[in-house]
Amino acid sequence: MTEYPFAFDVQDVELDYNMEQVPEKVASTTKTSSDEALIDCVNTYGDVDLRYMSAVSALSMETLVLDLRGTAIFQDPAAFEDADAWSIEEGWLVAPRYLSGNIPAKYALAVQMNQRFPGCFAANIAALEHLLPPEPEMEQIHASLGATWLPSWIYSAFIAQLLQLDQAPTVFYNRELTTWRVEANEAMRSSVRNKYTYGTEELPAVKIIDD
Repeated sequence: MTEYPFAFDVQDVELDYNMEQVPEKVASTTKTSSDEALIDCVNTYGDVDLRYMSAVSALSMETLVLDLRGTAIFQDPAAFEDADAWSIEEGWLVAPRYLSGNIPAKYALAVQMNQRFPGCFAANIAALEHLLPPEPEMEQIHASLGATWLPSWIYSAFIAQLLQLDQAPTVFYNRELTTWRVEANEAMRSSVRNKYTYGTEELPAVKIIDD
């Protein structure tokens, strides 16, 4: 038997449950399809419970998952982040609940956990790929000078390239005052680009940037 049997061959899955663990009212209610069992389960418990669904439909949990996974239900990889082994029973969510929220983060986790439990979250990856927002083009990215979300080394590299400096200056950000400060050396202050191209002797480029 493979390490994660359900990912490749559902006939290899070993189930460990008995009817005594299912509520008594289930015995008098029989659903004929996976969809009906899911609707009944959500209406009853507000969640996906494969044990309950298997009991009311007389369908195995493997059959339920094969019928519903990737369309109506998804197994949340987050349920297995601290788990030592994958389980067919845990972590199931209805599709609208799983396919919402932070899609890039869910996609990254699905990829990570699918590597850990091969094949178990392939359906998640396929569905989330269609929902990933497009990567922005470079011309769509705009940052104003002084934007606080940029790290200081970005400003340092920008100044070095703008003024054609051999050594990038040190740039400091004061969180309390929300101000930036450029530590200018002599080479920077005497730069032609600093005093004439992008500034003047009275108002050099470094001063403009600093303000």
